[in-house]
Amino acid sequence: MKLHAVHIKDYRPVNDSLLFEVERDKTILVGANEAGKTAVLRALQMVNPPAGDKVALSALRDYPRARYDDIATGKVDAADVEVAAAVYTLDDTDLAALQAVGPRSSLRPRPGGSSAN
Repeated sequence: MKLHAVHIKDYRPVNDSLLFEVERDKTILVGANEAGKTAVLRALQMVNPPAGDKVALSALRDYPRARYDDIATGKVDAADVEVAAAVYTLDDTDLAALQAVGPRSSLRPRPGGSSAN
């Protein structure tokens, strides 16, 4: 299973990254200091954290400061904020393992013969 695309939203300085693709061999994050490069990586880590890591968001620390009042006033519930979403490309081994478990109804074919969920 390979990471194909990512969307980061409402995390530290990143208001909305929009969906961006991750290159197959390498992806380089380029930006000025304090632009949010590390924030993108930390948000992405929340999708599939390392074993034993406690991934807990802090509204004060992790929600964009410019819109923190939305949480403080109850307009936004911090528990409902999804900071990262990922799209994966599955190889033939992944597909075979999924087929052994259940139907393919949640899998969509991707150009080039592979599938993603």
